[in-house]
Amino acid sequence: MTTSNVIIPVDFSEVSIGAIECGRWVAARAKASAELLAVTTPRYANVTDAALRSLAAEHAGDGTPLRNRVITTDDDDVEGVLVREALANGGSLWCVGSHGRTALGELLFGSVSADLIRNAEVPIVVVGPHAETRANGEVLAVALDGSDLAETILPAAVRIAADLGLRLRLLQVGTGPVPDDANDTAYLAGVARTLPHPEHADYDTLHGNADDELIGYV
Repeated sequence: MTTSNVIIPVDFSEVSIGAIECGRWVAARAKASAELLAVTTPRYANVTDAALRSLAAEHAGDGTPLRNRVITTDDDDVEGVLVREALANGGSLWCVGSHGRTALGELLFGSVSADLIRNAEVPIVVVGPHAETRANGEVLAVALDGSDLAETILPAAVRIAADLGLRLRLLQVGTGPVPDDANDTAYLAGVARTLPHPEHADYDTLHGNADDELIGYV
């Protein structure tokens, strides 16, 4: 299934608005439409609609229109509304802003984006508070740790890379001593051979703390 639409949920916070640029970039790369989505109560439907239209006009950028849609509900469970909407729009790719909170921060303050990722069961692009798009981006990097769980991301990564015209790069971080090159890349080379077009994928291994190494690599 190809991506026909990119949905960017907005609650008018700085973090959610910050995801709009990334969502528009993804839509442009996929030659898809882009849509801002807000959830509110019937009482505030008109105000929300006006604010969303203004936001869409402000971020139209190169003239590509941003569609906008408001969902009204009396349910306080915004995350539940978004999950149902995500499941109902199989051809859409969601692009969601996130505070990037720690587990403790989520416990104290909550996180709609984290709940959405856990429960929606569809691929979602998460945009951190410091993320910036790269117009000349050519690579979709996929971090694997050798587990079956990590490899479940591969079908979605293959599809999104094809939609966006990006090359796949498989990454693995090792914490032990650096082995010789043949052993160093054996796992990733094996995974690459299972992909639909293994000649389109490359791979790289890093060594050290996974968080630090991946951040530095990006």
